[in-house]
Amino acid sequence: MVTLADLMPDPDAVLALEPEELAGVGLELLAQTDPITASRLHPSNFSHPDTIGNYSDQKLQQITLVLM
Repeated sequence: MVTLADLMPDPDAVLALEPEELAGVGLELLAQTDPITASRLHPSNFSHPDTIGNYSDQKLQQITLVLM
């Protein structure tokens, strides 16, 4: 499964995005979701570590907040 960290490895680049830019990345994540796996459309799924990927703990918390 593709994660946000796969698409954008630099957490500071993610945090620098405007909401509409982050939405575009979110749509790319949704488009790459395998239809057999659980949907990422629910807010708790979209901010789940399996969707976000591997970032440092501090950046992960910040990225989770901006995704929510």
